[in-house]
Formats: sequence, C-alpha cells, structure tokens
Amino acid sequence: MRPLVYIAAPYAEDPALWVPRVSILSRWLVGKGYAPVSIHAAIQTGAYGDDTNPEARAAGLDAACSIVRAVARSGGAFVAVKREDRTLSPGCKAELAAYHDEHPMWWAVEARWQTWETWMAAGAWPAPMPAR
Repeated sequence: MRPLVYIAAPYAEDPALWVPRVSILSRWLVGKGYAPVSIHAAIQTGAYGDDTNPEARAAGLDAACSIVRAVARSGGAFVAVKREDRTLSPGCKAELAAYHDEHPMWWAVEARWQTWETWMAAGAWPAPMPAR
C-alpha cells in the first residue's frame, strides 16, 4: 500500500493558479510511490460547498481537517506549499494544526512553489522538517 501524503496549498486567493499546481505536485508524488490526498479540485467543483460563503468555507475546512487527521493517524505525511511571501495561508495553517494534533512527531515539508518545482525537476523528494 502506498503511503499517504496530504497536500495543503493556498486555494481561495487564486484557484485558477493553485488547482493546477496541486495537480502537478500530486502526479509527481504518485510517480514517487506515494498516494497524494489533495482536495483542491473537489473544492473547485463545489463538493465542499460554496467557498465564497464564509459558513460553507468553514464547514469545508472542517471537513478537510478531518481528512488531514485521518492521514496523520495512518502515519502519512503532510506537505504544504507556501505563498510567494513564504507564509502559509490560513487554511494551510489550520490543516497543519490538525495534522500536528494527531501526529505530534509529524513529518511535514513546507516550501514555496518555486522550491517544489526545483525538487520535482531534480526528481528529489525533500527531507522532512524536524518534529516540533
């Protein structure tokens, strides 16, 4: 069975940019032998409600955090793509907190998109961040 990897990335700020990026990262992880878990395309289709509605967005984020917790309980990894200013979006922060709640010795990698592109081009899987 492939190990799970949850992908957290910005969404609300620019879905047209981030959905394709998460798809690219997902395909790359499949090629590395992982089973990526990414919800960006499902958000875009409305599967988690209307992301522009604050109540629906909160419910969708809660659902995403439930998925994150399941990945953490399975021993899966967490990767996050930072915004260009090198910060995590509020949604990514919530997902990371959910992962850390379930998996204190967490295995996470955070990097800007340009860094992920470099790693993918090199065929390298980045080293996990140390446990906090």
